[in-house]
Amino acid sequence: MGITKAELFTRDQNRTAQWAKVLGHPARIAILQHILQRNTCVCGSLVDELGLAQATISQHLRELKDAGLITGTVEGTSVCYCIEPKNWAKAQAVFNALFNKYAPVDRSLLLMYPELQLTVDGIANSGKTISTERAERLGAIAAWIKAQCAKGNTAHLAFICTNNSRRSQFAQVWAKVAAHRTGLKDIHTSSAGTEGTAVASPVIDALRAQGFRVDGAGDLDIHGNAVRTQYLVNYDDEEPPVLLFSKSISDRDDTAVDFAAVMVCSDADENCPFVPGAVMRFSLPYEDPKESDGTADEARTYQERSLDIAREMNHLMDLVIG
Repeated sequence: MGITKAELFTRDQNRTAQWAKVLGHPARIAILQHILQRNTCVCGSLVDELGLAQATISQHLRELKDAGLITGTVEGTSVCYCIEPKNWAKAQAVFNALFNKYAPVDRSLLLMYPELQLTVDGIANSGKTISTERAERLGAIAAWIKAQCAKGNTAHLAFICTNNSRRSQFAQVWAKVAAHRTGLKDIHTSSAGTEGTAVASPVIDALRAQGFRVDGAGDLDIHGNAVRTQYLVNYDDEEPPVLLFSKSISDRDDTAVDFAAVMVCSDADENCPFVPGAVMRFSLPYEDPKESDGTADEARTYQERSLDIAREMNHLMDLVIG
């Protein structure tokens, strides 16, 4: 039996195409806008709103429901439709990722993944729980931050991994965003590696897919022998963006400042027993998304790892203010 056309493509590609197809009619766009404006919608009200026949409205509603973008429940003789939140969030994410690849939208912060909506609101579990071990590690970091703030000092967190290309970059961004969310002004975040390479492009893709505006900031010449691409991650229009570029520990932009080294990968933790300038050292390793590079799972893996780190950084800052 021959392969079908649908089997030539990934599940996400087929689902995105289905959503694009169902959105390809102005009446369905109008229906969705009507539902979004009112949160819920009775089918009968659309007849007056759009001026289409009841049978036509029902057909369009059926198409939207079959695609999973809306859900409906029977209430008496009417059917009340509303947005299906999980699929709506997924549709927003995939279309955002598709168009952001070359033209990032001007948005400050991701609010399209339901998981991340929870972390932004401080609930921070997105269906996953933080283990007792992880909570204890985060608690130790929170205690150090509290002690620094109590002294009137800025708490400097430097996230360290081997190449400063993936996990440490995610952590630098999310720690800053979480501190901003909780109103903690005296927290500075940076990142570094046991060696500097480059910010992995799937990291930038993941941040863009998750709603950040990421702008190129040109190349940086380090000591005349290494050129590193820089990025500006915008998370709030009234706050300075987070500057990302890959660098070694010795090339950190604030080596003279006492800081806490947060080791986010096991290799760096084991192979870098001494971090110059660090007054404290914490181990908080995450799984490396690098293994998915070049595979069909690459985008999903990087976005999941970003959300893992977001969840814990939000929990960390909640502990600081709690």
